[in-house]
Amino acid sequence: MQSSSSGFFHSIFPGAAHLLDTPTEEAFDRFTRLATQVLGVPVSLISILDADRQFFKSAIGLQPPFAEKRETPLSHSFCQHVVRTGEPLVVADAREHELVRSNLGIAELGIVAYAGVPIYDQNGRPIGALCAINAIPRQWTASDLEILETVAEHVTSEVAMRERLIQMGVDLATMRASEQTRSQISRADRHDLRTPLNAMLLCMHAVKELGPLNDDQSEFMQTAESSLRVVLEMVDRLIDIGNVDSRGNEALTMVPTDARAIIRSASEQVLPLARTKGIELRTGDDASERFMADVDKTVRVVVNLLANGVKFTPTGGRVSVTARTHADEAKPGIRFTIEDTGIGVAEENIARLFEEGFRVDATAPTRRSTGLGLTFCKRIVEAHGGRIWVESALHKGTAFHFTLPDLIGEEDPAVLRESRAGGGGGVLA
Repeated sequence: MQSSSSGFFHSIFPGAAHLLDTPTEEAFDRFTRLATQVLGVPVSLISILDADRQFFKSAIGLQPPFAEKRETPLSHSFCQHVVRTGEPLVVADAREHELVRSNLGIAELGIVAYAGVPIYDQNGRPIGALCAINAIPRQWTASDLEILETVAEHVTSEVAMRERLIQMGVDLATMRASEQTRSQISRADRHDLRTPLNAMLLCMHAVKELGPLNDDQSEFMQTAESSLRVVLEMVDRLIDIGNVDSRGNEALTMVPTDARAIIRSASEQVLPLARTKGIELRTGDDASERFMADVDKTVRVVVNLLANGVKFTPTGGRVSVTARTHADEAKPGIRFTIEDTGIGVAEENIARLFEEGFRVDATAPTRRSTGLGLTFCKRIVEAHGGRIWVESALHKGTAFHFTLPDLIGEEDPAVLRESRAGGGGGVLA
């Protein structure tokens, strides 16, 4: 073939690349079988054009050695003329047809009668042809050509569907790569935020030590330091959320523990806040089984939920934390419940409580909230393979429940007794 034709095929066939050199498939073979049966011809091909060859995505009735090779040079191709013009090619006797009478396919493939119609990609560009071939002359009818065109439309639909699926895969991969890059940048930014924030905190401590400060200065400094600690806490939560989002349970440090140790550590951290506000803090533990968990992060989940309960419970109210073994889930484990007698949550807001940044401002008695605490809890619990949910109603209090599934039993009674030393709960404040 002349170089100009080769350049033409190079320019129009990138969309057909996903079909070249691929195995035979029933999805395409059924079309060529249909063409041979309906038209009564021995050979039918789905030919996809490349720069210097035609590849047979489907070939019914083709003889060796081309049946095994599933391709020929363009010197043997009638289909190239269909693709070049984008129009059907009908040849009653190739030996007498001016366009193809010198084609090597006549002698080597036995092509005498040929009828071919274009196959298109999803952008409407011709990439190949569906053709019917006979080794003897044949006068093709308008009905024959209509049948071929109808079958070719189905082949085009199959090609277009595959191209869309490939593009969807590319788009998904691009989106995932972009999201991964964004997450990496975001995590780096979050870590970088800690440096100037810690520097600011150290400067505040230095100012107080260099003092003395008057009452107004001390109050302003205390407010600034308190606000800075809230921002640091928010950054830490963002870092933890980002780590769990990107690494899943690999971001956890799993060790054997038990509910008593988790509850004791969390309640000790929240007790000063409860006492300051005049909230009764109760603890209880009916679970004896040990389980696998990231102790530090699980304690922080309980601390977040307890502190949340204290914030939204009026003075004189009660917040409690309990744990028990549950068997009513798909996978048995430990269920923690943090319950308060606070202001509750409206039904329309319950579904959004775990969204990042969401706050129920209308009923919040305090605005010192990052909007990340419950998001952190959800990510950590789910990274453990558990689940977290809430039951609440306005003015009737709130109960948060979360489960941790990895029970390991009482494999070390001595350690278990040590971790459970000191009693089984009660009123702390």
